[in-house]
Amino acid sequence: MAKSYDLNNSADEIELRWRNFILKLEDRLVELYEVSIPELAETYKMDKDINKMAYHRMVSGVLGQVLHIIHKADSVFAEKVRNEFDEMEVNNPAEESSKVIYDKKEICATLLREFTDRAYIWYNKIKAAEYINLEEKYEAILHEFELTKNKFKCTQCGNYIILEKIFFNATHIECLSCKTQNTYRPSSKISQLEHLSRTLAEQRTKHLLQNYEREVKKERDLYHQIHNLKLSIILEKNMQKKIEVEKQINMLEIQRKQSIEEAPKLYIKYMRAMFDEWNKIIPDLKEYNEKVYQSWIKDYIANQ
Repeated sequence: MAKSYDLNNSADEIELRWRNFILKLEDRLVELYEVSIPELAETYKMDKDINKMAYHRMVSGVLGQVLHIIHKADSVFAEKVRNEFDEMEVNNPAEESSKVIYDKKEICATLLREFTDRAYIWYNKIKAAEYINLEEKYEAILHEFELTKNKFKCTQCGNYIILEKIFFNATHIECLSCKTQNTYRPSSKISQLEHLSRTLAEQRTKHLLQNYEREVKKERDLYHQIHNLKLSIILEKNMQKKIEVEKQINMLEIQRKQSIEEAPKLYIKYMRAMFDEWNKIIPDLKEYNEKVYQSWIKDYIANQ
């Protein structure tokens, strides 16, 4: 009895220490978010570089800190929590002891998975702060184009050449009056359109990507549930209980199969919408982008 009590106590202590550690890491993530968002906004505002390099370096640094915290949780779990439980299993090989240790280890592993999911929510919130500025950049490009599209003059006759669309690279344009070929060179701001267009399209269709990510997470969670249930009946002697658990496993297997089939459909839906949005931003790339999309979807379906 004393040995069983000591084992339960030790397992409880490991779980408690782990919970407290996770809480401290989560507090650090919240603090990092609350401090970094206003600092990022201020850096973006003050950065005079058209490419906002100082701002992007700061975003990368903050995101790196989040990933470091996630990695730290993984490392501590592997080196401290899991190792301690593994040692307990070696020292307590009895069937009842193994179940106590296994259950506690699974609780701690679940805490890690849940923490990691929440950490990536914070990661995406910080990354989203960067995306907000893409719409501002795009609006600034459109505004500059509206101001300049009627001001381009022919170098030969001096007549105005109206720009019918945004050109983000140097382009030869013929003067309708004297037929002279003129080289139009966009400003550095307008030239950015080609580089930010895909990221902006990804931002605008992010909700569809999140639908796919939720489905992937659902499948992963179902896998863990099924795995845990299968392990729980390995030593089960009560046949009625075993049958009930097996029914539950079968039901979850059906749900998981549906999720596995649904996830690729959601990803294809996202990619189609993203490419369509990309083509709206830069219509000139539509033909090229469509070839890229068709090549991608062919490879994606082949690898499913």
